[in-house]
Amino acid sequence: QTWAHLLDKILSVAVYIFVAAPWLHVIGLRLRAVLTVGGVASLAIALAAKTLAQNLISGILIYANKSIQPGLEVELVNRKLSGIVDKVGWFHTEMCLMEGVMVSVPNGEVFEGVVLNRTARRTRVVDEEILVSNASPQQIREMITSIERLLEANEKIFQ
Repeated sequence: QTWAHLLDKILSVAVYIFVAAPWLHVIGLRLRAVLTVGGVASLAIALAAKTLAQNLISGILIYANKSIQPGLEVELVNRKLSGIVDKVGWFHTEMCLMEGVMVSVPNGEVFEGVVLNRTARRTRVVDEEILVSNASPQQIREMITSIERLLEANEKIFQ
């Protein structure tokens, strides 16, 4: 069935060319020139569609394997970009950089590049504030010193 359909298409194109060739000569166009222009145009369209198809397929794969999702803090090593993923679209991924700037990266570059997932890191930076009331400056210095000793004594805490 499919071979018959393919053969039908090929024969149809051959008949169209066979019928159109004499008319091209009447108009003043040479068949070789028309085929050359058609070939170059087809090549240009194919090359332009390559990037579009690459970004679309990469977007589908990123969405399917869920390697990059909105809300994750990632770094695109090849592009030297670091930020929080805002949206994964069909053709590009939008990120909010640490400077607060939104950037759109083609999915082909995201999929082919090295992506560091900073959300899944084993260590975290902790910045805590402690409210101390009714303490003298000497007592506050002693509290700071004892907290520093406690942190330095714990081998799981990196400073």
